[in-house]
Amino acid sequence: MKKFTKGCLMTALILFLVGVVICGVSGLLGGFRQIREMDGIGGIPFGYHKSADGNWHLGFFHSNEEIGKDWEKERYLVISEGQENGISMNADAFTELDIEMADCFLYLEESQDDQIRVYVTGDTLRYYWLADGSTLCLRNAGKTKTHNNDEVHVSLPADITFRELEIDFGAGALVAVTPLNAQEMDIAIGAGECELMEVSADEVDIAVGAGKLFVGALTARTAESVVGAGELIIEDIVSNDKLDLSIGMGTALVNGTILGDLSLDCGMGTAAMELTGSENDHSYEVEVGMGEVHVGHHDHGGFAASRSWNSGKDSRFDIECNMGSVTISFENEHS
Repeated sequence: MKKFTKGCLMTALILFLVGVVICGVSGLLGGFRQIREMDGIGGIPFGYHKSADGNWHLGFFHSNEEIGKDWEKERYLVISEGQENGISMNADAFTELDIEMADCFLYLEESQDDQIRVYVTGDTLRYYWLADGSTLCLRNAGKTKTHNNDEVHVSLPADITFRELEIDFGAGALVAVTPLNAQEMDIAIGAGECELMEVSADEVDIAVGAGKLFVGALTARTAESVVGAGELIIEDIVSNDKLDLSIGMGTALVNGTILGDLSLDCGMGTAAMELTGSENDHSYEVEVGMGEVHVGHHDHGGFAASRSWNSGKDSRFDIECNMGSVTISFENEHS
């Protein structure tokens, strides 16, 4: 049975690689150009596009015209171009912040008082705002596949903590130099690049498509992160209860402290973690398909390998790796 399973997996891998080669050759012979001209495949906005950093990415176009189905544009007010035409509101009036933008440079900055301020420079796209009860919504509308220089500046008081904070950002660049604090936080990055200085939340959900997300410091009771074909870097994490990390074909680099459980599912991508403490602080359940897993002093690879050890610990690491690579190292390697 094991030989049959190995044969099936090897056949699937060979057919997959052959398919990748055929798709690549077809694209170079004109397929990529045709997808670009059609704005997608069969109505699905998938293709390649240029991000704000000048690099090309393969993935889904982010069209805010489609977002218009989820929000009634006529209810929103336009933010006119120029700092003097921006908006300013008392931060105490809002417990929720909802930002959904793409194709621009978005800066989240620290306000010098208790006001939330928003202004834009550049008028390539249209920008809107809505105070819906205790929720402040910020949107832009338009569809562009070329680089533009629009800048959106959002100033937040440094000590503000939202009940809910949602950021959905497509192509472009997002930089947050002020701490982001919320009870519940949802961050989704499409094909853009995002850099967050400091994030703190009771519950945080992170999704990275074909883009890149860098987080300097992340503190959360529970955290869930999904990486498609992009890259997630967390320089210093403190996970108190549970961290769920799922990787498709992308990369996740995570450093810091995991006090609770870890659930790591790696498909064809790469996960590398450098954690405080020692290997003996956690119990482990590892399953490996055709990939490889390195945890402390233990190495696992080959076909359909599984192993558990160090049971009985309060912290449990469940690791599943199909065709990718997982490496977890500890500060105290000899403990």
